[in-house]
Amino acid sequence: MLFAQYLRHIIYPFYDRLVVLTEHDKQRWNTRNCIVIPNYTTFQSSTRHVCKEKIVIAVGRLSEQKCLSRLIDAWHLIYKYCGDYKLFIYGDGPLYNDLVNQIRCLGMEKSVFLKGNVSNMED
Repeated sequence: MLFAQYLRHIIYPFYDRLVVLTEHDKQRWNTRNCIVIPNYTTFQSSTRHVCKEKIVIAVGRLSEQKCLSRLIDAWHLIYKYCGDYKLFIYGDGPLYNDLVNQIRCLGMEKSVFLKGNVSNMED
């Protein structure tokens, strides 16, 4: 483990950029090419919406790192008790087809929907 940390401190300064999630991480790496890009964004809607359906929304890249397959597995368990809810997943990525197949195999086509990318999530 110490060798890996030592190696990182030697190699990372040669990268164009080292992207980290927090200011704490940036200070820890202490390299000139380090920048912070937070992992999330928040917003507060200026309008109040009336919910006509019971919908849960997830937003993220359809990739291994986001573990959306786990969310779908969990939703499969939840759906047994809350069948009137729907899960909308916004985003796109390399696992799109895998997630479609997972939804199909679980028989969740009427409860889980891959909505793709949107330009204005607040709307």
